[in-house]
Amino acid sequence: NTSMGFNATSAPYLSNFIYKNAFLVNITSNNICNGNVTLTSTFTGPEYRYQWFKTNSINDYSASNPIFGAINSNLTVNESGNYYCKVYDGLCSWSSNFLSIYPCPEISCSHDILVPVSAGTTSAEATYNSPISTGNTVTRTIGLASGSSFPFGVNLETFRATNLYNISKTCSFKVVVYDQTAPTVQNSIIPNAIPDVT
Repeated sequence: NTSMGFNATSAPYLSNFIYKNAFLVNITSNNICNGNVTLTSTFTGPEYRYQWFKTNSINDYSASNPIFGAINSNLTVNESGNYYCKVYDGLCSWSSNFLSIYPCPEISCSHDILVPVSAGTTSAEATYNSPISTGNTVTRTIGLASGSSFPFGVNLETFRATNLYNISKTCSFKVVVYDQTAPTVQNSIIPNAIPDVT
């Protein structure tokens, strides 16, 4: 019986095969935005052997390729794609559900922008280049638009890129409006001060 991705080697073990249904694979994340992703089989035991597969066509077991060396109950990956695990016990084999790991959108913000002003100035106009993320939707989530009047101090600008899988990644930079007036120091005379002659 090869339906649902299962297969049994021979009829005498069919009852055992039916009893052990498909198993699930747990995942730490559905995308690679934060680095490596670990997939873990929920079907474990010293009597089992494992093989992980990757495919570009979800739910198509025939279009998958085995991952070399991936023979443990868990798998750590850093590439997007569709994955599943097959477990063997020497008599039967079972295939897990497919799990999709999605790519992360790329986005990069500009460096911090410094805007000098004169003493007493409370705001200043600043312009910047909005980040570009090819093929993704970019929105500003925090801060003011380029060309706005930014208040004195540190102003945070945050942008978010969202891809077609609804996976998002953000970047930020600061617009700093600061007083460029050099401080002045006045000499003070201390009465009866003893000069340092050393």
